[in-house]
Amino acid sequence: MILPNLRQPASPKRLAQKPICAGLVSAIDFRSMRDVAQRNITPSNDSGYPQPGIDGLARSFSTTTWASWGFNNRGRIGNQVSAFMLFDKTTSTGGNGFIFGDVQLSGAGYNWGLYSNNSNFFMFVKCGGTGVSASSTTAANAIQRVACLGIYTGAAVEMWVNGARQGTAAQSGNVDTGSFDLSLNRWNSSAHHNINPVIALAWNRALSPAEAFSISKNPWQVWEGDDLLFPALSIAAGSFKPYWVRPAARSIGMGVH
Repeated sequence: MILPNLRQPASPKRLAQKPICAGLVSAIDFRSMRDVAQRNITPSNDSGYPQPGIDGLARSFSTTTWASWGFNNRGRIGNQVSAFMLFDKTTSTGGNGFIFGDVQLSGAGYNWGLYSNNSNFFMFVKCGGTGVSASSTTAANAIQRVACLGIYTGAAVEMWVNGARQGTAAQSGNVDTGSFDLSLNRWNSSAHHNINPVIALAWNRALSPAEAFSISKNPWQVWEGDDLLFPALSIAAGSFKPYWVRPAARSIGMGVH
């Protein structure tokens, strides 16, 4: 849940010069509705795409709300890829589909992406025409904030939820490069999910386990700016709760509460 009366960080001006930002090929901030890693381009398709909401948060995506970008960084992806999305899972629509990825808007094709069947989360990666997915083992409840991360190492596909690796599947080769779109909540001619997206990131490399945990705890670390309030996410009873610290301290605590 989003804490009341607390402002999210302002829309970022640029990516931070940090190791975690190495290899970023997409960095979408739903407060500003821009993909910073793709030079602040606007959505090429934006059916029902929400305007910034209260305190800069985008309003919920629904079965009529989706957006896509032409993915001009596809050629930078080889035999590794990582995809991350932080969002509030509200209500399901009964459909199965990608929530974020390089996928076909009006067909069943895909190169890679995060997927939900309204029960579990998956990371799909297609190499040489063969698609493989790794699945989460625990499903997120409605209204819960979820940090989903999929990693393809060149040897395996991994699915992480809330900073924990929950599933793996063997895969090898270079990621396919079908001419699709970087899509948010649309695949195979449908928008499938009611979700409130916060941030989405993609890298052309496999995040390390330490990076996977770190980005799940605090995805806003990729943005530059000392005037921001950064949310940290702590693990409590199997889920994440946001709390707030000032970046001037240059450290983000972690605890159970």
